[in-house]
Amino acid sequence: MATFKIGQNLEVVNLLDSGKEGRTQEERLKNKWLTRYKNAISSTAFIGSLVGHEDKEDFALEDLFPEDYYLKKFQESHKKKMQIAGVNNISLTGKGILCQGVSRACEKVNLVYNKRYVVKLIQKDIVKMKNVNELVNGTEDKAKNLLENLSKLFN
Repeated sequence: MATFKIGQNLEVVNLLDSGKEGRTQEERLKNKWLTRYKNAISSTAFIGSLVGHEDKEDFALEDLFPEDYYLKKFQESHKKKMQIAGVNNISLTGKGILCQGVSRACEKVNLVYNKRYVVKLIQKDIVKMKNVNELVNGTEDKAKNLLENLSKLFN
């Protein structure tokens, strides 16, 4: 998507997850795609640094939400899979972004995790909201920081 917009001579800020995967994607964008567009007005930004996350290494869009909310949406979206696997509950395993913690927990109990299912439920919640004040506690400030700092990256 970013390269398409850059090809249209639009100013583009590529918002990436913080951490190894985001840095890999940034490198790929810069070395494989941007070299084709010499006059491109493009930059990259990492979500963690934009929201003021102390450990800027591991932060993704889903980390805007509290762990308990994300886990609730996981369990809601994977209810049938959990029943089939005989799993009542999971807890985050290890460090890193939320989806990695959920993925590791699912691996331990042989449960297939699909991040998109969780995202769809979160999107449904957001669509129902009338304003930003209806976001889950702790999310509003992070979202505001993200948007304020992101807007500063545009000329």
